[in-house]
Amino acid sequence: MPSAGIARIADHYSLSLQGSSRVAGRLSDVISLSPKDAYRYGYRLWLDKETGLPLRAEIVGAHRQVLEWAAFSDITIGVKAEPQRVLQGMRPRAGWRVKPSALVDANLAGEGWAVQAVPAGFQLIRVVKRAAALKQVASNGGAEPNGQSMLQLIFSDGMTYVSLFIEPAKAYSQRQGMLVSMGATQTLMVRRDAWWLTAMGNVPAIALKEFLASLRRLN
Repeated sequence: MPSAGIARIADHYSLSLQGSSRVAGRLSDVISLSPKDAYRYGYRLWLDKETGLPLRAEIVGAHRQVLEWAAFSDITIGVKAEPQRVLQGMRPRAGWRVKPSALVDANLAGEGWAVQAVPAGFQLIRVVKRAAALKQVASNGGAEPNGQSMLQLIFSDGMTYVSLFIEPAKAYSQRQGMLVSMGATQTLMVRRDAWWLTAMGNVPAIALKEFLASLRRLN
């Protein structure tokens, strides 16, 4: 990781070396990242001593409980990649077809929204519009929304991501606000005037509330 990225993470996490351990038969350094505020979770990373490859990762809650984890059980480093073997299992099966997502980059202000005072350390890295379908515009070869669309804002602090979704409320009149937790992933959904606002990410619920409170309608 570039030094600028490490410095950014160090602004909001305390980093410490917790010793060494073996994962998938390989010696690794155990790194702890403890959050400096209530807007993010902690992490423990097992980094391969030889390559720096993460062999195990844990997301840790406020009481040091493990919320989610992932790890290699077996790994071979230094062999030639065989992407076709991976793609073989991803090809559509008989009777199925792949439908590409209708996704275009968008301008936040151009869509009539602004963001103010998100939790410290998080930066807006992309804004996209998702639509049920896109129709081609013959005059310029571009695309425009056809039907109801959803605006997605993607934020990151260098360790995790948070997405905000903005949808017209009239398209989901029977929906109810809710907070859902699944492991480390939190999802908060609220209605504001004519819009449904949803925040989702591997962060505490208090962070999602701050993200939604930061959204402002421009018109």
